[in-house]
Amino acid sequence: PLPRMDNWSFCAILITFFLAVTAFVSYIRSNPQKHRKLYSYVTGLFLFLAIFIVVGLETVVYFSFGWLNHTLNAKYQSKIEKLYVFLVDFVMQGQNTELIITGDPVDPNETIILIANHQMDIDWWYIWVFARKFNNHGNIKIALKNELKYVPVVGWGCYLFDFIFLTRKWENDERTLREKCSSWASSGIPFWYVIFPEGTTVNTRDIEKSHEFSNANNRPKLDYVLLPRVKGLKSSLEILSSRVTAVYDLTIGYKGYSGEIPKYEDGYSRRDDKDVPCFSRVLQGYVPDQVFYHVTRYDTKEILKEKNFTVWADSVFTRKDKLLQHFIAHKSFPATND
Repeated sequence: PLPRMDNWSFCAILITFFLAVTAFVSYIRSNPQKHRKLYSYVTGLFLFLAIFIVVGLETVVYFSFGWLNHTLNAKYQSKIEKLYVFLVDFVMQGQNTELIITGDPVDPNETIILIANHQMDIDWWYIWVFARKFNNHGNIKIALKNELKYVPVVGWGCYLFDFIFLTRKWENDERTLREKCSSWASSGIPFWYVIFPEGTTVNTRDIEKSHEFSNANNRPKLDYVLLPRVKGLKSSLEILSSRVTAVYDLTIGYKGYSGEIPKYEDGYSRRDDKDVPCFSRVLQGYVPDQVFYHVTRYDTKEILKEKNFTVWADSVFTRKDKLLQHFIAHKSFPATND
């Protein structure tokens, strides 16, 4: 028969295993470019474990009491969302990235709609990082493609975080949008609702489509962003007007961005601006040294006074296009909105 293991021996084995794993991960992380494939496997494994832990906690909270009390569920899911950001930030070595924020000051106590330009698949993560700067990383609500709802584990986790899934067909999305926005408003808990009005990441194919649409509809022709889709944004603002005090327009720029618009067939990779991060490169250890954010605050009451919401949205993205031109020329955004 096998010898019986006492508690001290078991603890010693666990501690030895933990130290060995820690040493191995530290070695891999010391030179991620040298061990690129191995690094991406290890990072992917840790990311999966982080998601698994978070979704497990979300599920326990929901089935314990969350389904009975919406406000209490929202409160505890917010704490779990903060844990998620902490774990993922550790996996992605977020401590190595400097955040440079310019423009209008951010009031962390406001309930807001946050709109942003959409360059890469990693943008959502760096918005979470931005929100953590103001201790709002547990209050993020995101509009996602409906297909993500069916991704195992991840889709369930996003559902429990009370994210919204949209089909991009207004006849289907209008009701979903109204129900979800009303649910957020009724919880009484502050939140940041994140929308990418462009609807997709920028690429050569969609830039051409955007130009064709702008010519046909007498709307501005933009070079570095796509024309915003306004129906969802306008409806969200109208439904949430009693809670949302402002729209924060966030223009994101990554170190090394020179204005390259990637070809559609290249996906998220860049041929020239290789330092601009995408999710797969971050998994391989290519973490950006700096991420730049320029904030412009628009008061909700003033926006709702606009006679033509589309004209207002176009003016916001025209200004965003000019901010990116400034970034390309100066490698930074202007310090203020003067």
